Amino acid sequence: YSKFDGGRNDTIRYDSPKLGPVGLAASVSSDSRWSAAAKAKTALGGGQLSAGLGYVHTSGYDQWTMSASYLFSQGTSIGGYYGTRDSSNDPQSWAITLGHKWGPHAVAVTYAEGDDQGGADTDGEGYGVEYVHTLKKVNTQLYIGYRHAEYDAPGASYEDHDHVAIGARVKFD
Repeated sequence: YSKFDGGRNDTIRYDSPKLGPVGLAASVSSDSRWSAAAKAKTALGGGQLSAGLGYVHTSGYDQWTMSASYLFSQGTSIGGYYGTRDSSNDPQSWAITLGHKWGPHAVAVTYAEGDDQGGADTDGEGYGVEYVHTLKKVNTQLYIGYRHAEYDAPGASYEDHDHVAIGARVKFD
């Protein structure tokens, strides 16, 4: 399954100053691709609501993606995304994530599905679990995650895929 992340191209991008809780972005790429996005983040009911909407246009397809998440005041979060592409077989994907943060720790579990991404009547699904430990003094996150994915297509047989990722993310602010 795919999150419809278009990859990396030679791109010029503009991010607007925040308009209250809303941020806007637009970009043009060297391969005649252009995109626009809006995202918002605001306090709501004692927690934090975040949402985004994006559009991509290329010579081969048009694509919409949207996401939303809510972080409750005690550290539990729920979020999800949906994406669809207007192309020959109209693929789509969606996911839902449930997480929790406490102190320097965070865990999350995710379930995702994708339909018609490899052609008509193809299906993919997967799940994962992640853990992150934040080292604030050195702006670093240590992480480990496990993912399982399955893919089905007419007339073909595919092995399920499992992988583990371990790493560190260092931020230079």
